[in-house]
Amino acid sequence: GRVSLFRFVPLPGTEVYANALLHGIRGTHQQPGWDGDWSKFHIHHNTRRWWGDDETWAETERSYAELRRFVEDEWGPQG
Repeated sequence: GRVSLFRFVPLPGTEVYANALLHGIRGTHQQPGWDGDWSKFHIHHNTRRWWGDDETWAETERSYAELRRFVEDEWGPQG
């Protein structure tokens, strides 16, 4: 078996992306200051902070690392 873990990405065409301000999402093409970089909307190797403050982001990163350790301890490296 294989388990895949991906960090959240507000993919264009989704409800979250379409309503970014409602969900507190930053960095979409609908917002001022967008850099035009569509490549950041990729689920693999994504470390971009899309929402929240520093404390929320730190907790998200800790939780992701804990979950990844558990998955890899149980099923081996996932890639």
